[in-house]
Amino acid sequence: MADPVVLFSVDDARAFDQQQLTDESAFPDAAIEAARDRITQAFRQICGVSFVPVSETSTMNGDGSRLLAIVDSQGQPIRKLISIDALSVRFFNTVYEFSADELAGVRIMPGGILWRDWLSQALDSHIYGFGYGIQTVTVTYTHGYAEPPAEIVWAALKLLVHPRGGLITSDMPDGATMFNSAAGSFSLATAGTARNQFSIRSIFGVPTVDEIVRRYSERAGTIS
Repeated sequence: MADPVVLFSVDDARAFDQQQLTDESAFPDAAIEAARDRITQAFRQICGVSFVPVSETSTMNGDGSRLLAIVDSQGQPIRKLISIDALSVRFFNTVYEFSADELAGVRIMPGGILWRDWLSQALDSHIYGFGYGIQTVTVTYTHGYAEPPAEIVWAALKLLVHPRGGLITSDMPDGATMFNSAAGSFSLATAGTARNQFSIRSIFGVPTVDEIVRRYSERAGTIS
């Protein structure tokens, strides 16, 4: 069985930037993996899409048509479907599991929409399309990017080695807006705030990461 696709490996993390994470006693594999999982989930929540393949099961309403919009357990639309792995429809007290042939007749359309080819429907089936009813359609599916985009990988690693990524500790307060060093004074972005009424609100407080995350967002409107 192939290893699951992840945003980056532990080796990638240790080799990144100035190799801040090479000390295995200070930064054990488990800590890096836990931080990676947090960043993966944060990117998904902000952008509305998973940047690695994820298998999930959702139960949805059927409206009696041959179209079905996939949503996750939180009611958020799934826009980047990879495959449909199992599907069943409850009709009164009976659950009809789609056969392999019937699953083959379910087409994945752009935007996370399923379309059922009526030719794939068994002649003795009582279910038209995806049936009708509240919480009657259960779908197991794989969604997200088959491989994470290179820019997203870089942004995830950049956040990982930044004090605001939660792995490397710093004496700098979370709400700091200015940093002084021998190289000079620097103005800092603070997550969740904007410098003025005309500025774009910062997401993580790391401008290069914020810019990439905004660009890959699939949520309606602009992250601000």
